[in-house]
Amino acid sequence: SSGTGGAASLTAGSSTSAVGGDLTLASGDGGTNAGAVSITGGTGGSAGGTITLTAGTSTATNAGAAVTISSGTGTATSSGDMTLNTPNAGSSGESGDITISTGHATGGDSGGISLISGNGSVGAGGAVTVSVGSADDGAGGAVTVDAGLTTGASAAGGQASITAGSSQSGVGGQAKLTAGASDTSTGGAASVLAGSSSSGTGGAASLTAGSSTSTVGGAVNILSGDGGQSSGNIFITGGAGVTGGGRVFISGGSRTGAQGAAVNISSGSGTATDSGRITIETKDAGLSGESGYLDIKTGDATNGDSGHIALSTGQGDNGSGGNILLSVGSSDSHSGGFVKLEGGPAVSTNGGNVINSAGSSSSGTGGLFRASAGASNSGTGGTAKLFGGDSNLGSGGSVEINSGSSTSGAGGAITMSAGVGSTSNGGDVTISGGVGASGNSGSGEGGSVTINTGSSLSGNSGELLLESGDASSGTAGAVTISAGDSSTVSGASINIWAGSSSSNGGNIYLKPGSASTAGSTYFVNPSTNANYGVISDTTFDFSGLSTVSISSTGTVDISSSTTLTLSGTNGISLGDSYVYGFESSTATVGSVSSGAVYIDAMAGEILSEVTSLASGSDDSFTMWNSRVTSNSLVFFTGLSSSCAPLVRNASTSTGRVNIVVHNADTSNCSQQYSLYFFVVN
Repeated sequence: SSGTGGAASLTAGSSTSAVGGDLTLASGDGGTNAGAVSITGGTGGSAGGTITLTAGTSTATNAGAAVTISSGTGTATSSGDMTLNTPNAGSSGESGDITISTGHATGGDSGGISLISGNGSVGAGGAVTVSVGSADDGAGGAVTVDAGLTTGASAAGGQASITAGSSQSGVGGQAKLTAGASDTSTGGAASVLAGSSSSGTGGAASLTAGSSTSTVGGAVNILSGDGGQSSGNIFITGGAGVTGGGRVFISGGSRTGAQGAAVNISSGSGTATDSGRITIETKDAGLSGESGYLDIKTGDATNGDSGHIALSTGQGDNGSGGNILLSVGSSDSHSGGFVKLEGGPAVSTNGGNVINSAGSSSSGTGGLFRASAGASNSGTGGTAKLFGGDSNLGSGGSVEINSGSSTSGAGGAITMSAGVGSTSNGGDVTISGGVGASGNSGSGEGGSVTINTGSSLSGNSGELLLESGDASSGTAGAVTISAGDSSTVSGASINIWAGSSSSNGGNIYLKPGSASTAGSTYFVNPSTNANYGVISDTTFDFSGLSTVSISSTGTVDISSSTTLTLSGTNGISLGDSYVYGFESSTATVGSVSSGAVYIDAMAGEILSEVTSLASGSDDSFTMWNSRVTSNSLVFFTGLSSSCAPLVRNASTSTGRVNIVVHNADTSNCSQQYSLYFFVVN
């Protein structure tokens, strides 16, 4: 009772040259239940008795003996269960471990371990469950599946595979990798890690859905967990490297006979507030490198159109539509990056269009379209250029700037203005036609510049206003209209035409500027640039020329509302021309008062008051004429068919001439005589 209990051995007989004896431990058969076989180690104060089942050793080249533990067969119903477990621990200990391992091998492969459930010909195949017990205070137990390590120079490590069951006519089994949940803390992480390598390439990790030869292939879903506050994030990140970081490729599936699969990247929706943002960016560069390029492009097409690229923001029902911003990064020491929008080139048809349009509005003002060059704090601001396309054999492309039309209001305006110079000159505006150069087909003409105002169907057409800016303290800018020079033929003309009309043609007005001394219109000698003529509000002076010719194939009418003066240093020549059309009138002496005639004209006919002037007698009267001065020369000619009236005396004073007419004929005048006069001042 105080020593070691005696050992009991049950051993079959040995053989040195043949097979050793078998040892069979069997319970008896029964009409109902067969007898049980129990092998139990003894109870001990410090340790219980151990049970060891060991197959026989082979000293020859054959393998060691196998150990087979099998439950009983059920010929009509289920086969017997097999349970391999350690009992529960005591109040302060740990439950026992279960170890299933194969032995090491020095010359061949080590033994494998297979954990296989049986087939079910009518029901489901048996499940295989590997489960760790729960813990009240400590961490839950781990489940570790490790494939074998190898130290061979070119051998691969062991493969670890978890494969769900296949089905010939139903759905294949699911394969799930699930981390543990937590009621009050963070749920467990689930990681799929490929093997690392210190000198070679790290192992690849693939997540691939099942293929289908006749219908749709399986989908791959990567979902973060839902959250009462924020849902979990999803990160897809290429690995870091010394010579290059790992790339991230996302590609839709290809199709052999139809359109390739699409790739959709969508942010999360917000049922109450904003939807999620999508950010596509390259990371910042290091101390001496460049930040990464961002390429967005569609694939080439051999028979159809290449793919489109559409950048569009969502509609705002109660707010503004979303903005689209294309901005290039700034630079501290070099030029800022450029933004280039370019239509696609074409070999035999038209090149692709580039269309930039501001947003339309059904009831408000259409969106603003603005293209501006960059500003500068200390240098020159950037230049904004708008070019039509070049052409080697045809005409260059046009540049058209059109404002918007309106069905009920005014059409949109076009304003071209140069920049303001706060401390220096304002910017210039230059509009030039293209240069025409000689080529294989001969000489080409320079391009024209045409500025037209808008036509009107029922109202006035638009005005054309060409003016320089005002000046508050200096001289206002000049307006110069000049035609081009020519080295071989005539210089170009300047044509100023007023508009035609079925009623009144348009006028041409030349208006000098108003001031205390009004401006004038000058005519400049093209050779000397000296003024040879001036027209002002008081002067029509062409004294800078030796000869001035005013000619017409019709009539030239020179008139004045007051006085018209013709003067010449060497005289006035009428050029042997027929002179007529003087101011003339006719009046009768005594028609107003006896002995007086009133006639305001430079020439005219005076009818005598007397009707029978006797031979040798005189007739005296006064001609009142506002054209006569005290220095006037008045020429008279008498005419009568019955006598010879001659002016014997004519004395002039301001406004009148005292006249004495003598009948030099031997016959009396039998009727009124006529006296013709001409006044020269």
